[in-house]
Amino acid sequence: MGRQQLFPQPSFIPVFEDYGCFRGKHIGITGQSGVLGGILSERLASDDLSVIIVRRPCVLVAAKIRQYEQAQGRTGALRANDQEMCQHEQAWKRRTEPMAAEVVNIVVAGLGGQGVLKASDILAGAAFGTGLDVKKAEVHGMSQRGGSVRTDVRYGDCVWSPMVSTGQADYLVVLAADQVEVHRHMLADGGRLIAPDAIDADTLPHPRSLNVALLGVLSCYLDISEDIWREAINANLPEKLHEINAQAFALGRSVGAG
Repeated sequence: MGRQQLFPQPSFIPVFEDYGCFRGKHIGITGQSGVLGGILSERLASDDLSVIIVRRPCVLVAAKIRQYEQAQGRTGALRANDQEMCQHEQAWKRRTEPMAAEVVNIVVAGLGGQGVLKASDILAGAAFGTGLDVKKAEVHGMSQRGGSVRTDVRYGDCVWSPMVSTGQADYLVVLAADQVEVHRHMLADGGRLIAPDAIDADTLPHPRSLNVALLGVLSCYLDISEDIWREAINANLPEKLHEINAQAFALGRSVGAG
């Protein structure tokens, strides 16, 4: 009975009828647990191959195989489209290279009911409006019961994880004074804290507009145009709140610029 392929195979993953051409070479395969990973590992090992188990995409294997073919002057054994292969190799390169300068990590924290989630929605929308890759995650909290709430927003050319690691936040925006120390450990060395006391509460156009005002402060440090910020604010709030929050955002920008 012939092998039945349940899912179409991506063209950038090669198919090999003979593993012998890689005898004595180091081959990386993805996944070190599970039945399929074990079977593949045993099969390769039975052909006297040195197997490296890695948690990485199969394109890594394909790239190594192509390097071997080029070194041997072989053609045709790798059944992959060169152009598509190149695209996936470039994506893998972006993933594995240090990305500290390419990805901006922002943590927004506060108490339930303060608009932490709404602030992160606006922030993510503004970043997305620039054409960048954006990831957002609510890490923990009880937003409807006044508990501690934290959201992570990461954006850049290529972002894989939505969560900011401890000590990696470029910016920490906190809406409640008693949450500053709770979340300070998220800040990277040289990271910027934007605390609620940055805004004089008496100057707010509405008591519940602090979240947008602090985004106004944050906007002074990010390479996102004011027009994009305003579009993101309007897209995430009902029309009747546009003017109040436009005023709050302008207040924050004036504070940040000063």
